[in-house]
Amino acid sequence: MTEPPLIEARNLTKHFPPGNLGAKGHPVRAVDGISFTLREGETLGLVGESGSGKSTAGRALLRLIEPTAGEILYRGEDLVKLPPARMRALRREMQIIFQDPFAAVNPRRRLGRIVEEPFEIHGIGGREERREKVRQLFKQVGLPDDHMERYPHELSGGQLQRVGIARAIALGPRLVVADEPVSSLDVSIQAQVINLLLDLRQSLGIAFLFISHDMAVVEHFCDRVAVMYLGKIVEIASRDRLYTASRHPYTEALMSSIPTLAAGAKNRKVIQGEVPSAAAPPSGCAFHTRCPIREKRCQEEAPELRESAPGHFTACFLRE
Repeated sequence: MTEPPLIEARNLTKHFPPGNLGAKGHPVRAVDGISFTLREGETLGLVGESGSGKSTAGRALLRLIEPTAGEILYRGEDLVKLPPARMRALRREMQIIFQDPFAAVNPRRRLGRIVEEPFEIHGIGGREERREKVRQLFKQVGLPDDHMERYPHELSGGQLQRVGIARAIALGPRLVVADEPVSSLDVSIQAQVINLLLDLRQSLGIAFLFISHDMAVVEHFCDRVAVMYLGKIVEIASRDRLYTASRHPYTEALMSSIPTLAAGAKNRKVIQGEVPSAAAPPSGCAFHTRCPIREKRCQEEAPELRESAPGHFTACFLRE
């Protein structure tokens, strides 16, 4: 019997109104009808170029921004339709790690108080009990107790991201959206933070939606991978399948961008042109303006995400 998903997005859509973000009179289609599932304890990578809609999708999934349309089923409950009180209660089970650890904290608060805040918001424990839990969390993410009395500016980016992780796991969530959690860190620190997340995933059973543009990091961390382009998912498959037998031309180009010392590395598939505006996306397949194998049909019809192999879905007429 197949295990039901922890969370499922169905036709998740987020359009921003016209104005500063887009062309006059045209909404910005940041996320344009995507669907995916995430099982208990699983890690799903969401990858693509900057501007593909990854971060917007992650925030919409948690209702940090309100979706324009679609369903978000968390253990069978549609988050979009929940009243505020029920949604507030469920937020204990769904957390986020932000890309910029410095922007994600109040610079005027001590780090211990920052990590203690989730317990205060949800009315958990007394003062001493909360402080003890914070000490345990600092230890869990590899920070000494004395850092609880420090301010954000006294820590490095890697240390402060550990504080962000401690805050995210404080209430024992079942789902964490990790929004490019290592992209702002030095390469030497990235591996340490990724290994910390792997340890927490294993010990706590957390499911991750891992948003990144770094294909090498995603390969190391994720079970399955979904590829986004201009607000849509164009391919989704298991990590092993995607990295050895990707089918969409856009995914192939992303794979080709992974640094390697192997012979033949110069024969890379380089995507030509610029990403079209999400306020005025091209007709047909969104990728056809940059696709090396496009045909006339690609300019006129939008391909659906279809199963091209067991568990492997691709939105491409020429690769079905």
